[in-house]
Amino acid sequence: MRARKPRPLTLTNRLLLLAAVIVLVTALMIAVTTAAGVYDMAVRQEASRQAAYRDMLVAELSGRLSAAQRAVRAGADAPAVTGDDVAAIGRTLSQIEGDGAQLAGVALVDSDGRTVASRWADDTTRMSLPGGVLTRIAETPSAPTSVWDHSEESGGPGTLWTIVPAGGGELTARYLVGLIRTDFIAASLAGVSRSVGSSTALIFDEQGKPLFTGSGAPEEATYTFVEDAAARGTGRVRAEGERGLVGYYAAMPAPAGIGWRVGVLEPTEQAWRDTWAALRTGLLGWAAALVVALVVSVAVVGKVTRPLRQLEIRARALASGDPVEQATVGELDEVGRLLDAFNSVARRVDRLGDIAE
Repeated sequence: MRARKPRPLTLTNRLLLLAAVIVLVTALMIAVTTAAGVYDMAVRQEASRQAAYRDMLVAELSGRLSAAQRAVRAGADAPAVTGDDVAAIGRTLSQIEGDGAQLAGVALVDSDGRTVASRWADDTTRMSLPGGVLTRIAETPSAPTSVWDHSEESGGPGTLWTIVPAGGGELTARYLVGLIRTDFIAASLAGVSRSVGSSTALIFDEQGKPLFTGSGAPEEATYTFVEDAAARGTGRVRAEGERGLVGYYAAMPAPAGIGWRVGVLEPTEQAWRDTWAALRTGLLGWAAALVVALVVSVAVVGKVTRPLRQLEIRARALASGDPVEQATVGELDEVGRLLDAFNSVARRVDRLGDIAE
């Protein structure tokens, strides 16, 4: 038994298929173009958002840390800190500690590390300064500098100290050492995550190790920094680990000398999430437009092929010798001219039949 040949597609089916392909391809091209544009916009908005929060954190944190350093520098210029009047030194240190809202304490230290006097905000009396601070003092710095001590005795992530030569470093070999509060940093970083739920803010040291982290930061990650050639101290930062993050960083002008950097990062797929969120609201309208386009295409194809089907019926009737009604000619387009030509043939055949009778 021979296999039956598949029936060829009719003109109507071919036109419907062509119309469907055109509509679907056009819709797909529009969807891809729209998605690409929205994604590009999402990437730009993400970069602007990260840079804005980064700059805000740099300004806020550096401003508060600089205020503490300025208070110590102002106290280092007081005549009392270079003299031997213990009472005057104590009053000066108390004033410095009171003026610096971010200061947890201040001490006057000789170049050999001996503490001359000290004042602390809490009841804890510090008998000795951290080794890192004493080492830096032993180097007899001639300009204000900072030390980040992350030894075990510092507790927590570490302690931040500012060292300023007393009297400009010329009158005596003494240094005013201030302990700067850093507990506000974590709160500021967490505020960024609360404002933008997907963002994570961090403070990095000079080696790129996170010192302070906001919520959402990966526990273990490798951070890569790429400096912007057009703007020194700023650039891109990428975290690779259990959770991929990407964002922007900038160097903090204060505290000077320790190379801290602020970074604001978001998940690498955040731009795609934002793109999907923007497109999702328009999916219903896009689907409705697609259905309307398909319905209109079917209607147009039906309008074109309906007269052709009627013409086929009349042509078969004419070939069988049956009476044929004149085809209704609508618009004088290609199909209309074809129907008019068929009517002419039908009339001539009728006349020939009358003559033959």
